[in-house]
Amino acid sequence: MDSSRADREVHGGLRLRKTALVLVTLGAAVLHRADTNAAQALPPDFGVRFEYGLCTRDVLDTFKGVFIRDMGSQEPAVSIPLKLSDESIRAFHAAILAAKFADYPEVFRISGNMAFAPAKSYKLEARIGGTSHTVAWTDNIGPSTPEADRLRDLFSTMISIVQDHPEVKRLPRAKVSCA
Repeated sequence: MDSSRADREVHGGLRLRKTALVLVTLGAAVLHRADTNAAQALPPDFGVRFEYGLCTRDVLDTFKGVFIRDMGSQEPAVSIPLKLSDESIRAFHAAILAAKFADYPEVFRISGNMAFAPAKSYKLEARIGGTSHTVAWTDNIGPSTPEADRLRDLFSTMISIVQDHPEVKRLPRAKVSCA
């Protein structure tokens, strides 16, 4: 065999190995992404019961498919059937995972230099993959912490999704002022 033919075979073999290595790497990346997406997939039992408010409380219960608005001490609460879109439910799930919700204690507290009232209060029960976890928090202490910021971001995301729902927008506002 002449030297130029041997060189072509060696270089061709190297190119083939490089191509195979690139394909294996791409395949592994695709499989990793599929595994990551599967880990983030919405469990069939996923649901939330979310209570929030400043002086009154609104409640979203995806287990029962209802939304309840506390109208204040002088009027009865208003309750409507409410089914969120799959996109909204997936957004809740993603926000709960991003906040590392399962890492929070049942009653979340932070210490700070300043307490204030009235304060926003929250209570979220989430069921994910057969496990339920509940966190209650009264957001009335400053300055904030990274954990409080994550929880506040989660609750803000959820409230925004609920408040943007057309059925919720049609509800009357509570007739109470905070003292």
